[in-house]
Amino acid sequence: MYGDIATRALQLNDFMLNSLYSGPDASGRYTEKYPIGTPFPAKASNPLAAQLRTVAMLIAARQALGVKSQIFSVSMGGCDSHSDQLET
Repeated sequence: MYGDIATRALQLNDFMLNSLYSGPDASGRYTEKYPIGTPFPAKASNPLAAQLRTVAMLIAARQALGVKSQIFSVSMGGCDSHSDQLET
């Protein structure tokens, strides 16, 4: 059962990759099939922006993905600062 789930996950990953990107080219880089005009901060410095960019790409590719309605979930951690407070 685990093997079936892993296989389906890999197949879905390949489907999404092929739906969103063309490539790889000679340098190993992938090109977006549906370029997003909205600028997003660099992925490494802003994980939330990277997630929102992926959501924008999925919305742009909705016809190619064959979906009519979509629900997206993104997450943002690091808002709880209790661990940095001094004990009194």
